[in-house]
Amino acid sequence: MGRKRALLVSGLVFATWHLPLVFLTSLLPIGNPVISLPLFYAAVVAGSFFYGYLRLASGSLWPASIAHATHNSVSVMITGFTVTSSPLLVNVYSLGEFGIVITAVAAIAAVLVSRLVPRDSEDRKSGAHAPVPDRASRTTVPQADPQ
Repeated sequence: MGRKRALLVSGLVFATWHLPLVFLTSLLPIGNPVISLPLFYAAVVAGSFFYGYLRLASGSLWPASIAHATHNSVSVMITGFTVTSSPLLVNVYSLGEFGIVITAVAAIAAVLVSRLVPRDSEDRKSGAHAPVPDRASRTTVPQADPQ
Protein backbone atom coordinates (compact mmCIF):
# COMPACT_ATOMS: atom_id res chain seq x y z
CA MET A 1 0.00 0.00 0.00
CA GLY A 2 2.85 2.41 0.74
CA ARG A 3 3.31 4.91 3.53
CA LYS A 4 1.36 7.80 2.07
CA ARG A 5 -1.67 5.71 1.18
CA ALA A 6 -1.58 3.99 4.57
CA LEU A 7 -1.50 7.34 6.37
CA LEU A 8 -4.31 8.67 4.17
CA VAL A 9 -6.50 5.61 4.81
CA SER A 10 -5.68 5.79 8.51
CA GLY A 11 -6.78 9.43 8.63
CA LEU A 12 -10.00 8.75 6.75
CA VAL A 13 -10.86 5.80 9.01
CA PHE A 14 -10.01 7.83 12.13
CA ALA A 15 -12.19 10.76 10.98
CA THR A 16 -15.08 8.46 10.12
CA TRP A 17 -14.72 6.72 13.50
CA HIS A 18 -15.20 10.10 15.19
CA LEU A 19 -18.36 11.06 13.29
CA PRO A 20 -20.66 9.87 16.11
CA LEU A 21 -18.89 12.39 18.39
CA VAL A 22 -19.61 15.09 15.84
CA PHE A 23 -23.27 14.29 15.28
CA LEU A 24 -24.44 12.74 18.56
CA THR A 25 -22.62 14.76 21.23
CA SER A 26 -21.66 18.34 21.90
CA LEU A 27 -17.97 17.44 22.38
CA LEU A 28 -17.07 18.65 18.89
CA PRO A 29 -19.17 21.68 17.97
CA ILE A 30 -19.43 21.83 14.21
CA GLY A 31 -21.71 24.70 13.24
CA ASN A 32 -22.71 24.24 9.61
CA PRO A 33 -21.94 20.63 8.58
CA VAL A 34 -21.34 21.65 4.95
CA ILE A 35 -18.39 23.76 6.13
CA SER A 36 -17.30 21.79 9.17
CA LEU A 37 -17.19 18.22 7.87
CA PRO A 38 -14.67 18.94 5.09
CA LEU A 39 -12.61 20.93 7.62
CA PHE A 40 -12.89 18.06 10.09
CA TYR A 41 -11.74 15.46 7.56
CA ALA A 42 -8.91 17.71 6.29
CA ALA A 43 -7.66 18.35 9.83
CA VAL A 44 -7.79 14.68 10.82
CA VAL A 45 -6.08 13.51 7.63
CA ALA A 46 -3.37 16.19 7.97
CA GLY A 47 -2.96 15.14 11.60
CA SER A 48 -2.70 11.48 10.62
CA PHE A 49 0.23 12.30 8.35
CA PHE A 50 1.90 14.32 11.12
CA TYR A 51 1.34 11.69 13.83
CA GLY A 52 2.22 8.85 11.46
CA TYR A 53 5.47 10.45 10.38
CA LEU A 54 6.30 11.18 14.04
CA ARG A 55 5.84 7.49 14.79
CA LEU A 56 7.95 6.44 11.82
CA ALA A 57 10.72 8.98 12.48
CA SER A 58 10.99 8.21 16.18
CA GLY A 59 10.34 4.48 16.17
CA SER A 60 8.03 5.02 19.14
CA LEU A 61 4.35 5.73 19.66
CA TRP A 62 5.04 8.19 22.49
CA PRO A 63 5.93 11.30 20.44
CA ALA A 64 2.72 10.94 18.42
CA SER A 65 0.67 10.40 21.61
CA ILE A 66 2.22 13.44 23.28
CA ALA A 67 1.68 15.55 20.14
CA HIS A 68 -1.98 14.48 20.01
CA ALA A 69 -2.51 15.36 23.68
CA THR A 70 -0.77 18.70 23.10
CA HIS A 71 -3.04 19.39 20.13
CA ASN A 72 -6.15 18.67 22.19
CA SER A 73 -4.98 20.89 25.05
CA VAL A 74 -3.78 23.80 22.91
CA SER A 75 -6.89 23.87 20.73
CA VAL A 76 -9.09 24.11 23.81
CA MET A 77 -6.89 26.85 25.30
CA ILE A 78 -6.87 28.87 22.07
CA THR A 79 -10.65 28.93 21.83
CA GLY A 80 -10.96 29.54 25.57
CA PHE A 81 -8.85 32.70 25.39
CA THR A 82 -10.44 34.03 22.23
CA VAL A 83 -13.02 36.76 22.70
CA THR A 84 -14.93 37.52 19.55
CA SER A 85 -18.28 38.72 18.30
CA SER A 86 -18.30 35.81 15.79
CA PRO A 87 -17.53 32.73 17.89
CA LEU A 88 -18.58 30.23 15.24
CA LEU A 89 -16.38 31.78 12.57
CA VAL A 90 -13.35 32.26 14.81
CA ASN A 91 -13.57 29.43 17.38
CA VAL A 92 -14.83 26.67 15.09
CA TYR A 93 -13.93 27.42 11.48
CA SER A 94 -10.65 29.30 12.00
CA LEU A 95 -9.01 28.39 15.32
CA GLY A 96 -11.06 25.44 16.53
CA GLU A 97 -9.85 21.90 17.00
CA PHE A 98 -10.33 21.22 13.31
CA GLY A 99 -10.25 24.77 11.96
CA ILE A 100 -8.31 26.15 9.05
CA VAL A 101 -5.32 27.23 11.15
CA ILE A 102 -4.93 23.85 12.87
CA THR A 103 -5.25 22.05 9.52
CA ALA A 104 -2.60 24.23 7.89
CA VAL A 105 -0.20 23.84 10.83
CA ALA A 106 -0.69 20.04 10.82
CA ALA A 107 -0.05 19.86 7.08
CA ILE A 108 3.13 21.95 7.33
CA ALA A 109 4.33 19.94 10.34
CA ALA A 110 3.65 16.68 8.47
CA VAL A 111 5.82 17.83 5.57
CA LEU A 112 8.63 18.83 7.93
CA VAL A 113 8.50 15.61 9.98
CA SER A 114 8.25 13.47 6.82
CA ARG A 115 11.78 14.58 6.00
CA LEU A 116 13.01 12.79 9.12
CA VAL A 117 11.67 9.41 8.01
CA PRO A 118 14.45 7.30 6.50
CA ARG A 119 13.93 6.00 3.00
CA ASP A 120 15.56 2.83 1.75
CA SER A 121 16.77 2.71 -1.84
CA GLU A 122 15.57 -0.89 -2.06
CA ASP A 123 12.09 0.17 -0.97
CA ARG A 124 11.88 2.71 -3.79
CA LYS A 125 12.77 0.09 -6.38
CA SER A 126 10.32 -2.53 -5.15
CA GLY A 127 7.55 -0.11 -4.21
CA ALA A 128 7.30 -1.71 -0.77
CA HIS A 129 8.06 0.08 2.46
CA ALA A 130 9.87 -1.71 5.21
CA PRO A 131 8.71 -0.87 8.72
CA VAL A 132 10.93 1.49 10.66
CA PRO A 133 12.47 -0.38 13.59
CA ASP A 134 11.82 0.79 17.10
CA ARG A 135 14.48 2.60 19.11
CA ALA A 136 15.70 -0.53 20.90
CA SER A 137 16.58 -2.29 17.67
CA ARG A 138 18.27 0.82 16.22
CA THR A 139 20.90 1.09 18.95
CA THR A 140 24.26 -0.24 18.01
CA VAL A 141 26.06 -2.67 20.22
CA PRO A 142 29.86 -2.40 20.16
CA GLN A 143 31.37 -5.41 18.48
CA ALA A 144 34.37 -7.16 20.00
CA ASP A 145 37.54 -7.33 17.92
CA PRO A 146 37.75 -10.79 16.33
CA GLN A 147 41.39 -11.54 17.29
